[in-house]
Amino acid sequence: MKLAVISFLNAGIWLTIVFLAFFMQIMPFLLVLTLINISFGVSSEVALVIIPTFLFGMLLAACIYASVRNRKRRPAPLPLYITKEKPDPWKGLATCILPYSRTHTMQ
Repeated sequence: MKLAVISFLNAGIWLTIVFLAFFMQIMPFLLVLTLINISFGVSSEVALVIIPTFLFGMLLAACIYASVRNRKRRPAPLPLYITKEKPDPWKGLATCILPYSRTHTMQ
């Protein structure tokens, strides 16, 4: 019984911390949004609630749409480079073997 009470208290404390952190991060944004609405002439209390709700709804819808869109699209297949030659590990190293004076001549 004590364990259940302690776990509920722990969950309650964590939820309180998360809600306070969210409130402290979002409140300045809502205040700025309210000032912008008032500067545009929106003075209705209902509109001051509807506009932020609509804004957050659009943000949530955009995130959900982007998430679903990324899951539907598959990555493009890698191109196949088929050659009839065997791979030569020494190919292209000829310039590395040349002395510096032959690769970097002054003109």
